[in-house]
Amino acid sequence: MVEFVIILPVMLTLVLAIVQFALIYKAKITLNYATFQTVRAGSLNNGSLSEMEQAFTSNMAPMFTSSYLRFDGSDGCTSDFNATDGARLARLGGAQITEDGLRGVLDSRIGNFDSEKVLCARRIVQQQIDDGYVNISVVNPTITSFNILGVDGYHDVTGNDDIRIVNMIPNDNLMYRNPQVVGVGISTQSIQDANLLKIHVGYCYELIIPFINRMVWAMQRYGPGAAPASETGFANYWADPAATPPGFFGPPYAGFASSCIVNPADTGRRSIVLYSQSIMRMQSAAVQCETTDTCAPASP
Repeated sequence: MVEFVIILPVMLTLVLAIVQFALIYKAKITLNYATFQTVRAGSLNNGSLSEMEQAFTSNMAPMFTSSYLRFDGSDGCTSDFNATDGARLARLGGAQITEDGLRGVLDSRIGNFDSEKVLCARRIVQQQIDDGYVNISVVNPTITSFNILGVDGYHDVTGNDDIRIVNMIPNDNLMYRNPQVVGVGISTQSIQDANLLKIHVGYCYELIIPFINRMVWAMQRYGPGAAPASETGFANYWADPAATPPGFFGPPYAGFASSCIVNPADTGRRSIVLYSQSIMRMQSAAVQCETTDTCAPASP
């Protein structure tokens, strides 16, 4: 009995950690796919940052899509999760409860993932972008790429026949263009190099498993001996701030990681930063103002 009492907290912690890191792995796989679709959208739309954000929203939404989501009537979404059989029957139909075969259960759920659920999931991701929990940055082409290899060209900056002269990197007949490397130092590249769109996506993933979320977050938030007094209460990880384990390697210095871990938009949010990168050959001419989302419409 004594052995069981000693080992139980360790085993529970291990089980909770396995569940949390499985969810992190799922999020990372979804992020990798969303990043690929994001760079694809950019390559087809002149490197447009706004188009890439829309693509990221659509392809990250499956992680949040649920038959429980619905519009709440105030331009927002809510979850009507309820564990009773009556609620399941109302939400998914009789097959969810009466069908013995798994196939029938799955089929009964498919019809309930309507546009409302999908739009709500996309709205969740869009809200995360607005709150600063997503950071999409264009690694290549750089400002130097546009300065050295860019040319003046006509571009519809709004999609409503607002044609203007902008700085763009030619994309046509690349195999016949001069492959000479131009520039100075680390900024040297050819016209073919400049037509490789590379993006870097940072995603602030919220940890949701009790205890484990605080433990993983604290390892990123605090450095050795830096835990505040508020973290020394009952059921926290250490008894004395001065005894913070050396494995605590935070906090992030600055930038996206710091805003995610140290200063999240939602107070009390425990998160971990996930990163993904993707690269693809441009299928349209890269436009400088599109990659920075600064193609403002013309004044009336």
